[in-house]
Amino acid sequence: QALRRLEEEIHKLYKGVNLEQFAVPLNLASFPEAAEFVAREEELSKMHGLLHGHSSRAAVVLHGLGGIGKTQLAVEYVRQHKEKHTAIFWLNANDEDSLRLSFRTIAQQILEHCPSTGILGDLDLEGDLNRVVNAVKAWFSLRGNTYWLIIFDNYDNPQTPGSSDRTTVDIRRYLPESDHGSIIITTRSARVSQGWRLHVQKLAGLEDGLKILANTSRRKGIEDDPDAKALVSKLDGLPLALSTAGAYLKHVTTSFAEYLRLYEASWLKLQRTSPTLSSYEDRSLYTTWQVTFDRIREQNAASAMLLKLWAYFDKQDMWFGLLKYAGSVDDEWIQKLTEDELSFNEAVRLLCEYGLAHLEPSLGQLSRSIGYGVHSCVHSWTISVLNNEWDDSMAQLALTCVASEVPSRDVDKWWLLEQRLLQHVTRHEKFVRNSKVDIKGMEW
Repeated sequence: QALRRLEEEIHKLYKGVNLEQFAVPLNLASFPEAAEFVAREEELSKMHGLLHGHSSRAAVVLHGLGGIGKTQLAVEYVRQHKEKHTAIFWLNANDEDSLRLSFRTIAQQILEHCPSTGILGDLDLEGDLNRVVNAVKAWFSLRGNTYWLIIFDNYDNPQTPGSSDRTTVDIRRYLPESDHGSIIITTRSARVSQGWRLHVQKLAGLEDGLKILANTSRRKGIEDDPDAKALVSKLDGLPLALSTAGAYLKHVTTSFAEYLRLYEASWLKLQRTSPTLSSYEDRSLYTTWQVTFDRIREQNAASAMLLKLWAYFDKQDMWFGLLKYAGSVDDEWIQKLTEDELSFNEAVRLLCEYGLAHLEPSLGQLSRSIGYGVHSCVHSWTISVLNNEWDDSMAQLALTCVASEVPSRDVDKWWLLEQRLLQHVTRHEKFVRNSKVDIKGMEW
């Protein structure tokens, strides 16, 4: 009832305004393809609650790991709620040039469908694009033009205070100045604060992953297939990984079990030979995190090297104490990383801000410090891409860190730390058994 009264008040406020003069038909040509969308009902419901029925401007920031499905979620929201908006526009916010060109496309649509507003009448679309941006922003700010929705997609390189990177984008320069309308921003960065932040996370259950795999592979009756379930479990709710697997399996006779074997044995070659996905703008599983990694490396070399080192640990539960021994190594980045806990926190925080790492408090409860983890697919990427060539020194460093942290029996609650180390020990036991780490002469 309160929402209905609010809508009535808004209607009274703009009574007499002809909304048709601001109507621009939805142009799907500028939208990314988002076929086979499944699940995300909770996120869609939250987005609707945050964006609909407000008298002032409403904005939602969808942030999360690359490949997690932020763009597809925004497209699905548009599909479900397009009738509530007089105009919907999609902008590529990857860089300044792409944004300006997106505004020129919007200007063309406005001139074609809303000539009566007159605000863009004498605008030279082939001229100064900054003037085009300002004119379009002025159109969004017109009295009565309140039901538009604009989506800034892939705003992954936001300008931050003190940054000297000229490739960063200040989205504030492109936001309409009026206090009405709706905005969706998709980004990998947790630093974006121009709206209500909604963290898009991996798909929680096997059922949703099986739906994506079935839809993209065109294979039926896989709901009870144990091999399909094992593959979905391995891909751990990452839509890009599930869609990539399905696209590969669609055109070959490879079984789910054989694909899983190839995934674990020949990850990089499998990804390179998989079909590109138009729904992910032709990004692949082995390239999607590279740009993010490069940006992280520019900001903090220790963060980038920590992610590379992570390949030689288990994907779960990294904490400062695990790396204490590493500080004795004569290498600048590792000394900076392990100088103190604040330095470690600074490095791992940057990974978390871009979604490449996350908190794992449940594991941290086994000890006094909270641990961090990386997604299973990100871990595979660190192994096969960041460490395309096996690094003996890093492998030995990781093994020494784990072995040095094993507690003596006179330590209080020593078994809790042993339990916490078990997954890392298991990983290194395989390295040693397969002669991937030479332990001769090693000390801890």
